[in-house]
Amino acid sequence: LSVATNGVEDWEDDVQLHGPHILRPKWRWFGAEWERLDFIAGAIFTMGAVSYTGMTAVEFPVFSLDEETKRAFELYPGLLGGICFVVGSYCYCAEFNESWSLLCYRPQRIAWWLNLFNLTGSFGFLLCAVLAFFDLDLELKSLELFVGYLGGSLLFLASSYLMFLEVINPNDVEVDEFEMFG
Repeated sequence: LSVATNGVEDWEDDVQLHGPHILRPKWRWFGAEWERLDFIAGAIFTMGAVSYTGMTAVEFPVFSLDEETKRAFELYPGLLGGICFVVGSYCYCAEFNESWSLLCYRPQRIAWWLNLFNLTGSFGFLLCAVLAFFDLDLELKSLELFVGYLGGSLLFLASSYLMFLEVINPNDVEVDEFEMFG
């Protein structure tokens, strides 16, 4: 009987048998694995998402805040969220590269594109957060929102789709560039 472990090294007694000869760890809702860089990156992304959620929540009419307080709740959480997205994306890149250097060019790998889109989208959100501290005219403000938030969101959407491809193709298959785009 041959059992595939899907790359997991330490199983202990925390396993279940799924399907024909596929061994998977039991599902956990809570847990911490701070020694894993991808776990740290996910935690940093979560902090950024919570920060952005707080930033958007102050716009609800139930909060009767004066304009100065409302502006502070928009600026600083947006900046923190943008920084968290960039740092989290960088951690994911470092985990993929197995190095803190970003000088890794592997476009035949799905994870490379995923990380590129995530990091670029994160910089879009950070750009918007930084520019929000300045009083820009309406035309520049529209450009900021279009390039930063819409561009960043579209790049996050693309990386989310690539995450599905990573999950359904777990064997880290290299993709021929011609197959990937046509």
